[in-house]
Amino acid sequence: MKPLVVDVDSHFQEPPEWLVEVDAPLAKEVSPSWLFETSTADLFTFFTDNAPRDVIAKTTNGLPVPTRAAQQFARGFTDLAEATRALRNSQFRGAVYPWAGYRPDERIKHLDDNGIDIQFVNPAVGLTTIGRIARHLGPQTFPRTIRGYNTWAAGVLHGHTDRLVPTTLLWWENPEWSVAELHRMRALGSRAFLIPGRPIDNKSIAHPDFEPVWAAAAELGMIGILHIGFLGCPVVDEGWYHTGSDQMADVGYVLASIQPVVPQMVSAAMIASGLLERHPNLHIIIEEFGATEWAPAWVEGFDSLLDLHVLRQITGKWRLPLKPSEYFRRQVLIAAQPGDAIDQAMELLGTGSVVFSSDFPHPEGSDSAMAAFTDQFDDAHSGGDAAMTSFFGDRMREVLAIGA
Repeated sequence: MKPLVVDVDSHFQEPPEWLVEVDAPLAKEVSPSWLFETSTADLFTFFTDNAPRDVIAKTTNGLPVPTRAAQQFARGFTDLAEATRALRNSQFRGAVYPWAGYRPDERIKHLDDNGIDIQFVNPAVGLTTIGRIARHLGPQTFPRTIRGYNTWAAGVLHGHTDRLVPTTLLWWENPEWSVAELHRMRALGSRAFLIPGRPIDNKSIAHPDFEPVWAAAAELGMIGILHIGFLGCPVVDEGWYHTGSDQMADVGYVLASIQPVVPQMVSAAMIASGLLERHPNLHIIIEEFGATEWAPAWVEGFDSLLDLHVLRQITGKWRLPLKPSEYFRRQVLIAAQPGDAIDQAMELLGTGSVVFSSDFPHPEGSDSAMAAFTDQFDDAHSGGDAAMTSFFGDRMREVLAIGA
């Protein structure tokens, strides 16, 4: 059997006309002046859910110059359709949607050139568009824009989903709607969906209200993706933003350093509630949270809580048949991204816990990630050929076959 290579984390670089293509009436209500405006406040939402805008809202020079120029150009139009047509024919096209950003022919060539068989394609700026529309036009737009985005992503990749797999967005506030969307998108070739890193309507994601979503995902063989900055970030006390200085580094590095709390809370909730026990065919992938560094120690520490006397006085004896580490190894996967050292994670958690990703085409990713990881296996002690084939694709071959 040919060795399989599955890249579990890549992204669209969506062209701004995606909304015009799937929902022209709604696009008429969208103003380019606010859709293409970016400040530090917008960028901080990647790291935190409750940043006080009056403290952190500043015009940013952090974006690349071509991107800023393209945004300024687009803001000069009053109609989104006009703005997107102009961008398409302007000098800024490459900055808005670069090579292989969304065209399947270009992306498949990239896969072939890099020896990748299957690639999961997550959203990127499409989520920003959905969020800004909700902020300016109201949260009632969520189901419309989410379904529109899913339709656009599936349409772009139609005929290529054996290799390019769209990631489904859900409207978690409505579990019944989300179940129907899982079924619709699975029929269109999706095998993954984004899961939230925050409570929904003040309820844990392990709340019984969401049980139909998890049950449907397990039945359909849909993999939950928990990705940094998407659908939930840490909430911190507002006082941490008041540093006595206007330097963004004073709080930015603090927020970046606590990002692992999100996958830790999500994983712990799914394990301790019995969610993973009830759905042994359900898998989640933790992406871009640096989990190869913290996960081994955190999982070991979770197990040690079972013998913590004061905790057992409060909660009673651990009631599940497996230890937390056993559920984690069985159903939680860590996406190693370029630059990650994977030796220790694979040694302590098992080779099946760590899988390959490129994060293409994002700047923190790589367009030659497979070669870089192959060199790491050649140079280090990562478990030999069996570990390498598991990492690049055999583990995902196993996961994708479940519920297929």
